[in-house]
Amino acid sequence: MFLQVTPASASDGVHPTGDEIRLNKQDGVASMPMTSVRWASVATVAGCALLALVCLVAVLRGRTWAALPGLLATAIGFREVRVLQRHGH
Repeated sequence: MFLQVTPASASDGVHPTGDEIRLNKQDGVASMPMTSVRWASVATVAGCALLALVCLVAVLRGRTWAALPGLLATAIGFREVRVLQRHGH
């Protein structure tokens, strides 16, 4: 049971109004507001955060080997956050 949200396109007969278009301050390009969520990336970030927390607890309990998967999960989580930020402008 998955919910897929897709943005309305011009073929749907829905056209953006002046209120729906925003101007990106960095490069001056008009863009549509975010209408969909990349749930796979959100789930990846949440899973990486949970795994990093478990690895942190393991490292604090003396299992130094858990530092490597914890750092890897943290790096993947940060990469996915950047993907989400780029997608949402």
